[in-house]
Amino acid sequence: METMYFILGMFTMVALAFVCVIVVGLLKIRKQEKQINDLKETVNYERNSLDRHLQDIFRSREDFERNVWDSIRNNMNDLDKQFDLIKKESNSYTDSRIDKLIDTYFEFKNINKSNKELIKG
Repeated sequence: METMYFILGMFTMVALAFVCVIVVGLLKIRKQEKQINDLKETVNYERNSLDRHLQDIFRSREDFERNVWDSIRNNMNDLDKQFDLIKKESNSYTDSRIDKLIDTYFEFKNINKSNKELIKG
């Protein structure tokens, strides 16, 4: 009988050790599952964060390009206005010089006429 109790005790110890191993294994599995879920959440958060940053970068790039093109367009318009102003001033100056030349020519002609009349006269 003692042998039977001994064998029963041994099976109990083996069963208890087996249960402990299973419980420890399940706890480790749960811990690993929690870590995996935490990593998945972190990866999803980082992916979403990266997507937001990339969208911000693309939006900033588009805004920058739009601002550059607007600036170029405004500068071209300003240059056109300045060119038109310079053209008008140049035309005005040229017209005034031509008018002065014509007036000088006629004055010179009138002086020559009056000199000829004085000589004749």
